[in-house]
Amino acid sequence: MNKECQELYLEAQKLFNKPRKSLKIGKQMLTIGKETGDFEAMAYGHHLLGSSMFIMGKDQGLMLHATQAVAFFRQIEDKIMLVRALNLQGIAYTAADEYQMALSTYMEAYELAKQVEKSKYRRDIILANIAATYFSLGDKRRALHIMEKIYTRMYRYVKMDASFLLNNLYNMADIHCELGEPEKALEYCKEGAEFWASCDEKMLRGTEDLALNLVTTKVYYRLGDVEQGNIWSDKVTELIRTGLDNFELHRDYESIVMMQLDVGEYDRADFYADFLWDSAQKSKNTLDILRATRMQARYFDLQDNTRMALYYYRMMDRMNETRNAEAIASQLRIAKNNEILVKKMKMFQRTVREKEELEILASRDALTGLLNRNALPKYLDMYVEQSKKEGKPVGCIFIDVDCFKEYNDTYGHIQGDECLKNIADACKSVKGDKMHFIRYGGDEVFGIGYGLTNEEICDKAMAIANAVRAYDMKHEASEVSDRVSVSVGILNFVLEEDSNMLDVVNFSDRALYHSKECGRNCVHMFDENFYKETKDMNFIKVQ
Repeated sequence: MNKECQELYLEAQKLFNKPRKSLKIGKQMLTIGKETGDFEAMAYGHHLLGSSMFIMGKDQGLMLHATQAVAFFRQIEDKIMLVRALNLQGIAYTAADEYQMALSTYMEAYELAKQVEKSKYRRDIILANIAATYFSLGDKRRALHIMEKIYTRMYRYVKMDASFLLNNLYNMADIHCELGEPEKALEYCKEGAEFWASCDEKMLRGTEDLALNLVTTKVYYRLGDVEQGNIWSDKVTELIRTGLDNFELHRDYESIVMMQLDVGEYDRADFYADFLWDSAQKSKNTLDILRATRMQARYFDLQDNTRMALYYYRMMDRMNETRNAEAIASQLRIAKNNEILVKKMKMFQRTVREKEELEILASRDALTGLLNRNALPKYLDMYVEQSKKEGKPVGCIFIDVDCFKEYNDTYGHIQGDECLKNIADACKSVKGDKMHFIRYGGDEVFGIGYGLTNEEICDKAMAIANAVRAYDMKHEASEVSDRVSVSVGILNFVLEEDSNMLDVVNFSDRALYHSKECGRNCVHMFDENFYKETKDMNFIKVQ
């Protein structure tokens, strides 16, 4: 992702409570990504748009962008961001009442998070969503068991997340209340109130207090303590009037209205019913309208106002039909989005392949087809670090054509090029996943591998030397033989903590130089054990 998009994303992270600004940045990132073909910027842009739409309660946009974020992060193999995108997609399925899909998505996110997320807190956020989904599916005991497990380890987090803890208390109290255990629910409500009082206001968003007061209201009504229920209900009313709200709490508003209607608290019920009705008219969300309509129908039913009750019951029927139609349309949109994403991903994969092909071409030597010297630091650095971590050897085969200057002087550069192509072919015949050959200089080839045994790397070196002999290339100007031959140095060395890339090249070069000193047309191996015991060099003849 380019620097401009990185800066935009970092800026958006500071705008949690300003979703419209965050939304604008997400659109900007998406535009830049499309114009430049930067799929990483598009992935982060979709995630940002989905997160913003979640806060704003825009279910359709949430689903669209969460799904696309997941698809893009799968392709660019950013596992940490894929976890977060999957969690967001689970939220989108929950908002669409697709609880089985939500559970499946959360489970995938959680399993992946266990592999890549070091923070138990981040994993527990997903686990809390899994618990909430079980609750929605009716498995309340399982939901409660998961939440209690999370709660017991919350205090052990290096950095306490007050909002997460309060939400967990709210959820546990709510489940106990739903299970008909209001006394246990009240214990969690009181603990939440005490914790809230001890918190720094900067640590909180305010909706945590609203949620805890809501569930406390429900608990007291469930206990039959109408007086206390009314006191806590009035606290909730005051908070709502200050502008606090969270669309995820609207289900609780509805529950309180039903309880208040049952105990005759019509004025208090009116406030919530009117608030939800106004919210529904603003949001135009079918579920919000359905919830508000259901309360109105119940209200007029209890008032024996048959005409108005019937009016709202009929509206409920229409809203249910609309809701079902929207669910089908949503599934069709998801299918269509997936079809579009498949096309985008194919284009993305083609772009990646073309880029890889260009990189390969750029790192290849035009004459021999071997990797060029620019590729050496990449493999050396990778294998040196692996060797230090895993204790496996870095293997090198350093090859030099004997008397190659004389060969060029005698047979000309065109024939010299053909000779080098044959040397390269000999190297290619023994290369594999564990061995890469690089044209190091004019007539020098450097092979580098990882995790080979001494026997394996010696066999490869001898196979190359023998293949060169088998080409039977005439070399009358050679001081060694009347045929082209090579001198070879081998290194197979487990790197120590203070070793580095230069040591690898230096030791390989010394092994090659020893073969040249010994008359050329031979293979010698650097003696690792001797060096580690004496810090001096010794070489073992392989041929």
